[in-house]
Amino acid sequence: MGAAGAGRRTGGTQLTPILSLDALGASLAAAYDGLIAEEVPERLGALLRQIEASEAPGSGATRATRPGHDATAPAAGTACRLALLVGDVPGAGEAGALLARAGLDTVRCRDPQDGLDVLRLHGGEVALVLIGLPTERAGTLDGAGLARAVATLWPTIHLVVAQPPHAAARLPDAHLPPQAVPLDREPDLLAFAEHAAHNPRPPVA
Repeated sequence: MGAAGAGRRTGGTQLTPILSLDALGASLAAAYDGLIAEEVPERLGALLRQIEASEAPGSGATRATRPGHDATAPAAGTACRLALLVGDVPGAGEAGALLARAGLDTVRCRDPQDGLDVLRLHGGEVALVLIGLPTERAGTLDGAGLARAVATLWPTIHLVVAQPPHAAARLPDAHLPPQAVPLDREPDLLAFAEHAAHNPRPPVA
């Protein structure tokens, strides 16, 4: 992306990356978080456009981990092994059991900020993020903001949002990224999670 330290030139012609995808995602997330704190939508829009133009193919969290789980990011072509459940997800226990059946380790995140912190450290391992909406926290990142951050900074991750049952409490679709799949429209969470584990989304939508 042209950032200092993003790579080095070898032999005068070849560009060799020296930052991992997780480190790059963490840097972008930090910038996104700063924009959220400053509440400057114009600058946020400029950042999103810059990221889209530059993309090239390539803590309150608790984790239920299987024995022998490798915490390093998987190599290209291998399955991702983490699923994040963020905020108040209806039927979270059942959802976690289905994700485990799909072969995913479940990381429970108390709120969207915790989810963002986990993504900064392990974004390359995450196959799916399930966010309970609206999940608002005064002065911090909300559920819709986390959904937009996932879609922008980790576009290969499958994104699911669980809206509240009452229509009056639901967030308008316009507040969410287009790749966010409503849980009530994807009733077979097990099949969706199995697909997410082995088929990351394309880097550029």
